[in-house]
Amino acid sequence: MRMPIFALMLGVLLAALGCAQPASEKLAFRFPWQQVPEKIPGVKTPRERIDELDQLAESKSFPPGTAEGLAREIQNEQDPQVRLHIVRVMAKLTDRQAAAVLHAGLEDPAESVRVACCEAWGERGGSEAVEELTTVLEAESNIDVRMAAAKALGVTKQPAAVKPLSEVLADSDPAIQRRAIDSLKNVSGKDYGYDLQAWRQYAAGENVQKQEVSIAERVRGWVKR
Repeated sequence: MRMPIFALMLGVLLAALGCAQPASEKLAFRFPWQQVPEKIPGVKTPRERIDELDQLAESKSFPPGTAEGLAREIQNEQDPQVRLHIVRVMAKLTDRQAAAVLHAGLEDPAESVRVACCEAWGERGGSEAVEELTTVLEAESNIDVRMAAAKALGVTKQPAAVKPLSEVLADSDPAIQRRAIDSLKNVSGKDYGYDLQAWRQYAAGENVQKQEVSIAERVRGWVKR
C-alpha cells in the first residue's frame, strides 16, 4: 500500500524535528495553527479580564471609583466580550456614570453588547429604563436586540412600559409580538393568552372581552410545550 503523501511528509517533518530539538523540547511541538500566543508579563488576557469582571459582578460591594474606572476602560476596549462583561458589572451599579455607560452601550457596534445593555436596563428598572428601552424598540433594526428590549421592559414591571409594548403588537414578526405579550403579562399581572386584540383593548384602557387564562389552562399549555 502506498503511504499517503501527507503522512509521508509528516513523518519526515517529525523526524527532522526530533533530531534538531533537545529531548526536553520534543514534547512541546505544535503545528503552526496550534501555537499558543505567549503571555506578555503584566498584560492580562481577555479571558483573565472577563474572569475578574465576573467576580466583581458577583460581589456584594464595589470599590470606590468602580464605575469611573470601568467607564474609562470600556471606551478603549477592542474586545466586544470584555465590553459585554463590563456592562454586566455596570448593571449592578446605581451611579450616574454607570447609567451613562449603559446609555452609550445601546449604540455599541456589537449586537451582543447592545443586548447586554438592554438586559442591564431591565435589571436597573425605573422610568429611565423604560425610556431607554422604548427608544431601542423604535430605532433598533436588529431583531435580537429588539427582542431583548421587549423582554427587559417586562422585567422593569413599570406601568409606563405598557404603551411601548402595546405598540410592538403591530409588528409583522410573530416572535416579537409574543415577547411583547409575555412582558405585558409581567407588567400588568393579567393573562389573556396570546390574543392580540385582547391585549390591544387592555392597553387602550377598554373593557377586555376575553376572559383571563386560568391557572389550570396555563399549566396545560406549559405541559404541551
